[in-house]
Amino acid sequence: MKVLVLGGTGGVGKLVVSDLLSRRIEVKVLVRSPDKLADLKATYKDQLDIIPGTALDVGQSTLATYLQDCEFAVSCLGHTLSWSGVYGAPRLLCFDTVRLVCQAAETNRKKLKLIILSSAGCDNPNGSETPRGWGEWTVLELLKLLVPPHKDNVMASRYLGQDIGEHNEFVSWVAVRPDDFLEGEKSDYVLHEKLANGLFNAGKSTKANIAHFFGDLVEKPEIWKAWEGKMPHLLNKS
Repeated sequence: MKVLVLGGTGGVGKLVVSDLLSRRIEVKVLVRSPDKLADLKATYKDQLDIIPGTALDVGQSTLATYLQDCEFAVSCLGHTLSWSGVYGAPRLLCFDTVRLVCQAAETNRKKLKLIILSSAGCDNPNGSETPRGWGEWTVLELLKLLVPPHKDNVMASRYLGQDIGEHNEFVSWVAVRPDDFLEGEKSDYVLHEKLANGLFNAGKSTKANIAHFFGDLVEKPEIWKAWEGKMPHLLNKS
């Protein structure tokens, strides 16, 4: 089994790469700064293939080539928390990359399993969520207008839920929605089909737990089958 990881040097992404490698899964990482993975490369020499660049840089045709021998693609992309990261280009990093991955899978005419890192600020577009209160809805709408990364996350999850759907010929997917991203060791966590709490009573999600669930989705067919086409809300077990 082989996995292509996008965004593999971020706070969650590098943990995902490490978790996959620890499970003896072959990993390709398309990354702008290969030196940030030097420690993992030193440990997992033949198991880790580091490719300089980004999906948006290399384009659909080259990305399709990278995906040809991969069963999974994993996107842990996010925006850097700086002025240029939030308001600079590319403003639709996550959405544009997810769409490009799906187009590359169609180019290959081969089923691809895609996992993306979403957020608890994104509702499932299938209408299954408990309606948010007026205040919470207003805040999220303002965030979409004023904070481009939130709009980007919403568009990416909506694209999978509505444009790709649950029965696409070439792409199946899971969009994982953590709450606050915390440092710390792996611990027990729970998965909810719908959002378990609102914006004003946010839960906690440790980055190590997020990475572990990504690894389970890749390694364990029964876990993938349980969450395929869904947007699980991942929370630390209290």
